[in-house]
Amino acid sequence: GENKIKIFEEFNFSIKKGELIAIVGKSGCGKTTLLNLILGFIQPGKGHILSDNNQSISDNLTNWLEKISYVPQSPVIIEDTIKTNITLEHDNIDQNQLDDAILKACLNEDIKKFSNGIETNLGTKGVFLSGGQKQRISLARAFYKNSELIILDEPTSSLDSFTEKKNY
Repeated sequence: GENKIKIFEEFNFSIKKGELIAIVGKSGCGKTTLLNLILGFIQPGKGHILSDNNQSISDNLTNWLEKISYVPQSPVIIEDTIKTNITLEHDNIDQNQLDDAILKACLNEDIKKFSNGIETNLGTKGVFLSGGQKQRISLARAFYKNSELIILDEPTSSLDSFTEKKNY
């Protein structure tokens, strides 16, 4: 058979509401695997990932994912406007929440540079955006969703040092 390496064994931890947790380590040590487990993208070989009520997230993955915003290292940009890329909606947009998300993600100045502002179509895979702009749109999306849990996978890797140091 195939040789499998155990990345985690007898691993337990909990995150309390309001806590800020950083997972650090060398490349290949299991950081992304741990995030994928928490997100429910992969299932543990044994044991469980439990949520609020000591319920396994795999028992109701859809409900679990509704509580989470995930900002990946390589953000997904859809072929639509900046507004839609942040809200992921066309109707019933909360303008105050959108404005707040844009402010928190330091997108104001970027949006002003586009002739159509927030209504600018970003083209296929965000062809008109820099890596940092894509990252900030992804952050704004997480802030707009206002999730109970925000998971960031190297969210500042494409940002300039000023934006990276900003206190969210």
